[in-house]
Amino acid sequence: MHHASARNMLPPELWSEIFDLALPDNWEDRQLGSRHLDIAQVCRTWRAIAYGTPCLWTTVHIDCYFTSPIKRAEAMRAELQRSGEAPLRLFIKVNAQKSSEWSKDVWSYICAQSHRWVHASLQGLSREAFDEIRGLKLVLLRSLQLKVRTEAFYRYADMLPPTFVFDSDECYTPDMALEIFDDVDAPKLAAFRFSYIGRVPASFSLVLPSSWKLNSLEFDLSEHIAHSSPPLSPRRTSGL
Repeated sequence: MHHASARNMLPPELWSEIFDLALPDNWEDRQLGSRHLDIAQVCRTWRAIAYGTPCLWTTVHIDCYFTSPIKRAEAMRAELQRSGEAPLRLFIKVNAQKSSEWSKDVWSYICAQSHRWVHASLQGLSREAFDEIRGLKLVLLRSLQLKVRTEAFYRYADMLPPTFVFDSDECYTPDMALEIFDDVDAPKLAAFRFSYIGRVPASFSLVLPSSWKLNSLEFDLSEHIAHSSPPLSPRRTSGL
């Protein structure tokens, strides 16, 4: 059978399923805005089907070590638009050394899709970026991972040059990072993991939002600077 005839005989829905099964093994690990799908280069019909199949584009992977959101903002937005209204899985990592590569516009666009987040892994976001999460409706979110590192950790690990000026807006305490989620609506959140690497205050309490009803809870409060275990005193653990 001629290839053109086969393309005409099969409905687009079936091609979408075939394309989903034919994705490269590392497709979800590739950086948003840099993914190129070979099958979309075969012909205009396949490209239209691939770009119009939301399930192919639902992983949002951004690591500022390997990509530059500020330079690839347009491509990232285009990929996100291909996901339509399908649920999204976020894996976002911002490093102090690469914070200049971060794009507020890309993050704002991702936050505008927060009603579609089902998983979010957020590492190294600035306080300004976290502030955009306040008041969001995370109605589909089922799992959340937060990882925060302090300036002291970066300098201890020789990950910053001595002359590096650390923006005060990047600095956190553990309770500050969690407080942002107090007014976030996440009725389906079932799993939460929180990692805080750096010097933890001698006395503090981690307070989980009272609306959370979790099945899985993990805290990693590692005081790598002093090599000792910090205190953990959650006052509200509703639903545990």
